[in-house]
Amino acid sequence: MDAKVKELEAKLRTLDFAVKRSDEVMKTNSSEAISRHEQSILTKINACHTLKDSIEEEKIVKEESVVTKFAYLKELVESKIRAGIDGLPLTTEGYSRAKGILESECGKTSEIVNAYVQNILELPVVKGANPNEVDKFYKTLLYNVQSLEILGKLERVNGMTRSMLDKLPGIKSDLVRGKEGWQDWGLAQLVTALKLWREINPCNEQSSADRKHRNRSDKILNTGAKQHGCLYCDDVSHRLLFDDVSPL
Repeated sequence: MDAKVKELEAKLRTLDFAVKRSDEVMKTNSSEAISRHEQSILTKINACHTLKDSIEEEKIVKEESVVTKFAYLKELVESKIRAGIDGLPLTTEGYSRAKGILESECGKTSEIVNAYVQNILELPVVKGANPNEVDKFYKTLLYNVQSLEILGKLERVNGMTRSMLDKLPGIKSDLVRGKEGWQDWGLAQLVTALKLWREINPCNEQSSADRKHRNRSDKILNTGAKQHGCLYCDDVSHRLLFDDVSPL
């Protein structure tokens, strides 16, 4: 964006010079020269407006990116720490101040980064393709990758991506199938691939306790209960109704 700002400044100087020459061109009394000069000025004005709009759009995108990171940051930290940054504005300045507060209260950046890296390294190997196990792997990886990205340290650990893929032998082929250049993936690309896999293979959120309860209920329902017949003759083809009972 800095290069575009410099380009805009150069175009504005050129436009200013052209406007200053207008009196000189008008004195020529040449309609052709005047028309050509007016068209040149209009072209320069349009070019300046286009470049300025492009710069403004980039500023908006950058600001939105910072707001998104700040929102993630608030979600990731503990409630006690979040209380100290909740009042900060969702802007670039607010995000920078929040990072400063976290670094001062939570320790050195290097120590924080090492903790997130260790969490990633300790992820277990998922040998099969069980959606529940993959979901746990994904969520842990996502949390730590987002944290490293917020701290601006994700690039330093992207070399771990291949080892993380190797921890998913049961679904590795699914993750990289049809993906050109997957050998050069970073952790962010792996997280995206895992997210897509989860959407295709949703996890079973039913707890083991619920499954046991359901199985127990099924057994009760499927058990062949004794069929009661008539109270007097035990014939199962009919049953005694209360109206049939004669008073003693």
